[in-house]
Amino acid sequence: MALIAVLAAWAGVWIAAVLLARFLPDGAVKSAVSVLPSTLTMFQRLMRSKSVPRRARVIPWAGFLYAVSPVTIIPDFVPVIGKVDNVLALILALRWSSRMIPTGVLLEAWPGKASQLKLLVGNRVSGATTPARD
Repeated sequence: MALIAVLAAWAGVWIAAVLLARFLPDGAVKSAVSVLPSTLTMFQRLMRSKSVPRRARVIPWAGFLYAVSPVTIIPDFVPVIGKVDNVLALILALRWSSRMIPTGVLLEAWPGKASQLKLLVGNRVSGATTPARD
């Protein structure tokens, strides 16, 4: 039952992000929202990749499980800030695990622009580019 809830949450977030990225007017909000589908796709690809160390797979799962868990540091019913700790947990988990993943593997898993990936994982991908995607 818990797995079904997690999968439903995953699908709902992905669909909402794709729709928001497609229909929002250009600007900072659209840029931020457009990173979400790419992040979810990267997460899925990294979890399947044999090049990713086991420890680097566990950390994003922990962040994801925290984000979908009803028990969090700041309750989700608190307007705006209640969701911030969920997003922060995901971002911190991705940044921490990305340190253990080779840069080439990160770039291969990322479906968007390398500049967007830099926002998520930091400067470690700043020198690397993906010509087909930029």
